[in-house]
Amino acid sequence: MERVGIMGFSKGGAAAGQYCVTDERCAAGINLTGFMYGDIVDIGLDRPFMFVSEEELWCADCYVNDLFYKRAENSAYQMKIRGARHASFRDPALWGGIFQSLADGANIDGRSMTRIVNAYTLAFFDKHLNGMEVPLLDGPSADYPEVVFRSRHS
Repeated sequence: MERVGIMGFSKGGAAAGQYCVTDERCAAGINLTGFMYGDIVDIGLDRPFMFVSEEELWCADCYVNDLFYKRAENSAYQMKIRGARHASFRDPALWGGIFQSLADGANIDGRSMTRIVNAYTLAFFDKHLNGMEVPLLDGPSADYPEVVFRSRHS
């Protein structure tokens, strides 16, 4: 119970943030494309946290959770996956065909999405729960050109 990490998608991502600001057992958290709300509005993140988002159609340079990223009091990461939409983070994006087209206009392959999310999730938790050196979190990676990545370290 000394290395508890949490990750959630959509409202579950907001719940991950809520857990990290209200429960001391949280050592690190990840929000997969969820808009933050709850106590995090008033309480800054003091645990390592990663915000993962889709590319917004209305603003290519925007990050939905930018305020929380900037206010973080510990290591924080923010990444956007080009061509992804909110639904790209769900299982149907892997099924292809008509299901892929239901991903809100995403133009990223479901397998690529899964590969990206898995790599960054594993890297984040390896670093912040297992104390491993993880070069992937040092900056943008040529292995994942779809990812716009930035980080802040306390």
